[in-house]
Amino acid sequence: MLNSSYGFTPDDYLVNQDKFTSAQIESIHDNTASPELVEQYNTEVQKADPLVAPQANAMAAVIQSLMSPNPNVQWSLYIVGAIIAILMNMIGISPLAFALGMFIPQQLNTPLIVGGFMAYLVGRSSKDKELVNARHQRATLIASGFIAGAALLGVFGALLKFMKLDLALNVWGEGSKGGEWFAILAFIVLMAYSAWDTMRAKKGD
Repeated sequence: MLNSSYGFTPDDYLVNQDKFTSAQIESIHDNTASPELVEQYNTEVQKADPLVAPQANAMAAVIQSLMSPNPNVQWSLYIVGAIIAILMNMIGISPLAFALGMFIPQQLNTPLIVGGFMAYLVGRSSKDKELVNARHQRATLIASGFIAGAALLGVFGALLKFMKLDLALNVWGEGSKGGEWFAILAFIVLMAYSAWDTMRAKKGD
């Protein structure tokens, strides 16, 4: 969970949690820290369990680099990003969609890809434009419900983590892939329901 794809690093997290100072972190990376400090740092990194919020952390990374007293801003990256955005716009690709695909982790991007593919299929499911529009509206309503539900569950999960409550049922044994297969099955069921309910839309709905 601690990696730069979420918009922060282990050092950022530990400094923000007042576990270490910036000077201590720098001494660890310069190999000038005491063995005790290095051991403490490694222990805290292993115990760290921050909330995953890629969008918020990406924005925080940008704002902190610009607003801090001694910003260490790599302007070349901003320039490259601006050039890529212009090029994407010139060839007809949304720069926002491209940027989201660049910084959001793959496990969060996968539903976006599947949803986009389903929208593509819905758009070609009939030659009747009114029917296609009705199906698009139904699909948008379903997707909005999924987004709202995910947001509510995210808040619930954050509250559990804040209160340090562990509701894990430990159904799957250690090293088992059962949970992953169950998640894939649930995802397929949700997509099948979305497709079925979308195709039920009628003109005038």
